[in-house]
Amino acid sequence: MTALVEQAAGAGRVSASRRSLRTEHWAAIATVGLLAAHIGLRDGQWTHEWTLSIWQYSFATIMLAPACAGFGAWKAVAAAKAYADGAAAAGRQTAVVWRSTLVVSGWVLAAFLAGFLVVQTVMLFAGPPGAPAPSDYLPVLSCVAMLVAFTSFGCWVGWRVRSYIAPPLLALVCFAGCVALYTTSLSFLSDTGGATGSLVGLRPNPARVLLQLVVFGLLTVVFTVSAGKDAYRTARARFGMGALAVVAVGAVLVGALAGPERLLPDPNDPVRCAQADGGPRVCVGPGYADEAGEISAALAAPVAKLRSAGVDVDLGRFDQRPSAPGAHVVNPGMLTRGALAAPQYVANTVMSSTCALEPDAATAFGVLAWWLAPDGRERDSLVAPGEVSSALRSADPAVFGPEVRRLVSVLREC
Repeated sequence: MTALVEQAAGAGRVSASRRSLRTEHWAAIATVGLLAAHIGLRDGQWTHEWTLSIWQYSFATIMLAPACAGFGAWKAVAAAKAYADGAAAAGRQTAVVWRSTLVVSGWVLAAFLAGFLVVQTVMLFAGPPGAPAPSDYLPVLSCVAMLVAFTSFGCWVGWRVRSYIAPPLLALVCFAGCVALYTTSLSFLSDTGGATGSLVGLRPNPARVLLQLVVFGLLTVVFTVSAGKDAYRTARARFGMGALAVVAVGAVLVGALAGPERLLPDPNDPVRCAQADGGPRVCVGPGYADEAGEISAALAAPVAKLRSAGVDVDLGRFDQRPSAPGAHVVNPGMLTRGALAAPQYVANTVMSSTCALEPDAATAFGVLAWWLAPDGRERDSLVAPGEVSSALRSADPAVFGPEVRRLVSVLREC
């Protein structure tokens, strides 16, 4: 009878061990699926910029980190069921949690880095000329640290709760937490990338990446060491565990109170410039070089119209880099999407940078953009009935000129 009991117990441990071994495989498969969806569902703008391609790919951690927490918890539950607390030698529990963390995160990181190589290969063949700056790769380090930290947190929860209900619930809670933190002072705990617009003229902030590496590293050690009972068996162990936890919490507080910005201006980022006849000089990133002349030409028509009304307008230079001195910021694609884009952009350029667009100014903006836009139904959406005076419908500069200058004056003084 004793032999039968021991055989059944051994079979249970083997079954749990096999279930545990499958966990990291499913984690890798899920990572591949999430990354495929993450890459495939995005528009192709990221292929125009090296920095943007890396930042958009790094945003995958918003999905992968909660998944890592769930898979880590599942792995730890299986490990905890396979090794009873009473049978564990000193230090064994911590070693099991460490091993669970490393195995799950190792498979996830292998899939994550493989996906990153795919993105970089696409950029080599379809991206802009040149190569990314070394600092562009900094977000990848933050991603690695974040995925390992979330896996360790999942292992900590799984080892302590020891229920297979916990992993899916934990993944959902972590995802909700990441989304909630994204716009707070604790965003560095969930934000390792992501951008909705161009990053030409910007670069990752090394100080923020260093902060994330320190915080995620400390949290990883705290979660893995504190999971087992060995961390609390002696006074020295309890003191060390407490000190480590205090340092980790302190690092989080420092990040929340004085966290550095995600991006820093980079006025030396290379650009390509073009200027159409009558249009301003337009400088854009190398990946948008073919659009520079098109943007300049799109701006030329509304600029010429303003000058015909006697408005002294000097748009100077347009530059895609936000920190370029003495230049208006331009985003490729904005001025070539529809007939109203360039007129609205020019109207916005002549407006005061501090304008709050009160009702009078908002009306003046819409009417000026309407006048600058080419004829057609599309421009009528900019104004309400009765807002356009008869003077603006005249083709005589002596008639429409004073009204246009009045509108410009309203926008410059609002």
